[in-house]
Amino acid sequence: MSLKQRLAALGGTGVVLLAASFLGPIEQPVLRPYTDIGGVQTWCFGQTQGTPKARYTAQECEQDLLRTVQQYRTALRPYVP
Repeated sequence: MSLKQRLAALGGTGVVLLAASFLGPIEQPVLRPYTDIGGVQTWCFGQTQGTPKARYTAQECEQDLLRTVQQYRTALRPYVP
């Protein structure tokens, strides 16, 4: 892996952490699933994908947020130089 690729990967990781640290304090986790205004089952930091459990811990919600932001980053990476 070249230095340029390493720096890009490091920058991408920084973006993931920055996004999670920005979203976390604004969007407080909801530990029990609820039906949002659009009629969609929602839990944690606005998660809507998958089947919700009856209750979550704050740590589970944080891990889910990091995983979800990483998925978005991976999906967008081919389109962002």
